[in-house]
Amino acid sequence: GDEALFILLRAPDVLDPAVMQRLRRLTDAVGALDGIDRITSLATLRWPWPTDGDVAVRPLFDDTGRAAPGAPLAAVLADPIVVSSLVSADHTVSAVIAFVAPRPGDPAFKSRLVEQVEGLVAQEGSDADILLGGGPYGQVVLDRITRHDLRALGLGALLLVGALLYVTYRRAYGVWLPLGTVALALVWTVGAAGALGISFSVVTSTLVPLLLAVGTSYAVRILSEYGRHVPQHATRRAAVAGAVEQVGLTVILCGVTTALGFAALCTSRVEVLRDLGILATCGSMFATLAALTVVPAALVLLPLAPPQATVLRGERLIAQQLPRLHALTMRRGGALLLASGVVLAIGLVGLARLVVDQDAYTWFPKGTMVDRSTRLIDEQLGGVLPFNVVLESPDGIYDPRLIDATAAVTHALRYGPDARSVMSIGDQLRLADAAMAPDEAGRRDGAGYTRARIAQYLLLYEMGDPDLLASFASESRRQVRVLARLPHAASSHLQGVAESMRQQLAVLVPPPLTATLTSTILLRLETSEEFTRGLTENLLLASGAIFVLLAFALQSPRLALLALVPNLLPILLVYGCLGWFGIALNVATVTTGAAALGNAIDDTVQYLDRFRRLRPAAPDVATALADTL
Repeated sequence: GDEALFILLRAPDVLDPAVMQRLRRLTDAVGALDGIDRITSLATLRWPWPTDGDVAVRPLFDDTGRAAPGAPLAAVLADPIVVSSLVSADHTVSAVIAFVAPRPGDPAFKSRLVEQVEGLVAQEGSDADILLGGGPYGQVVLDRITRHDLRALGLGALLLVGALLYVTYRRAYGVWLPLGTVALALVWTVGAAGALGISFSVVTSTLVPLLLAVGTSYAVRILSEYGRHVPQHATRRAAVAGAVEQVGLTVILCGVTTALGFAALCTSRVEVLRDLGILATCGSMFATLAALTVVPAALVLLPLAPPQATVLRGERLIAQQLPRLHALTMRRGGALLLASGVVLAIGLVGLARLVVDQDAYTWFPKGTMVDRSTRLIDEQLGGVLPFNVVLESPDGIYDPRLIDATAAVTHALRYGPDARSVMSIGDQLRLADAAMAPDEAGRRDGAGYTRARIAQYLLLYEMGDPDLLASFASESRRQVRVLARLPHAASSHLQGVAESMRQQLAVLVPPPLTATLTSTILLRLETSEEFTRGLTENLLLASGAIFVLLAFALQSPRLALLALVPNLLPILLVYGCLGWFGIALNVATVTTGAAALGNAIDDTVQYLDRFRRLRPAAPDVATALADTL
């Protein structure tokens, strides 16, 4: 794994023995945690230097935090693998870098690990002099923030919806029946997730507000129609039957179209997005089923008083404006369509300016620990983003060609425009060479070694610090790694950096050697591309499926097309505004298209279905439209 958790210790002079002892305690304590592959810091760093005519790989500092006798501390602090990597150039910041083991099968692993590290840090100091940072810490904090926001916003939305329902129906069941429909749909959806083996994540947690909107609207349609039918029928059963007969098809159409909007996400190659599509599709259908079965059954079987006929002043004012709205659409229909065309054109131009870009570190508020630690790591310790180059030789690690290529890649990255911190096994050979053959200055770049010399130096490290080799060489000894770190940047910049690195590798690593650029950052970039690449595909797929469904249900392809146009228009405008305002398309916004299409089309479906049923009895189209509105 290349994901690094940073523990940053700040002090006027981190080389002070007391500070070095704190650094050692943190290194030992964090390194002992389950899930830490390897850990390094200046306090525990081992270095080769000659002593009494021999060479050994030894710690630079003793248990008291003081430099070990004979330790070449000045040379160490000037070496590129230490300065601005483990310690800042001004010696005010030092880092414990803990590489986290990859455990994709345990979603809660990083959260548990970070909590343990936070506990250890709390014993050593506060965020006044110790900061946590790095990718794993940022992921856990983002997960915490998102879950907190979902709970807070979900509760707020629940209270607001409940208040609106009570104001609308003035009956308790007008509140608990729609919300109970949502709760039932959620329970069924969670059950489906368990049956399908889908784990809930930050992305799939958005199901709660989504189903709150969808499930409530379906139950509201049944309740509102029931209220209109109560005065017209002698029994509640007849009123419920009339309400379901009147709007049942509309609810089904709305549920299926919403499900189709979400189902388009099921085609994504990104697992978490596909899971959201599956669960949202199931949730929409469950909410539809509950609205058409549980709500009517409750209205018939429970002793519920009919909704009050009192019309509030706000409702009366809205009702008075609807005829005026209808008259405006009749008189200025052409102008309204022209205005819609202008809006569409503006959205399309903005869509052409839309860029795909993201930098998750910019999502954190200024002044938070993630923000402060990221800036500190980027400015003084080489950068927070890891990039790896894995080189392989058929002859393995003792192949001089492999070591020469590794040294060339290390040199190109270290003195290139992007990477700030670069380390490789070539550096370790260089340091061993400086200790064992200080007069042979020609090999300071880590290249030009014979097979025998490579074997001798690697044996030196295996005897003195076997963990160090594990950081740069595979167990099979066929592959070596160059580890580089970059400051955080937008994904478009990182894509350019990756492409530049690949071009350099093609020149620096000749056959039969191979070189592969890889990192968790590249994986996330590819995932981001999958999110955004599928945007147009998802919208087209959902639109096509919804059109076919509506054409069949409304028995009119023309009405089906009309149902799509006013709903695609605002979606295109929203994405166009992102382009106009320079807001990049990213993981946080790309899923809204299919979801918005499925939700937004509900009202259009209801309008067109009512118009289709009212048109035969109306003397003309204008009257049917007025009655529909």
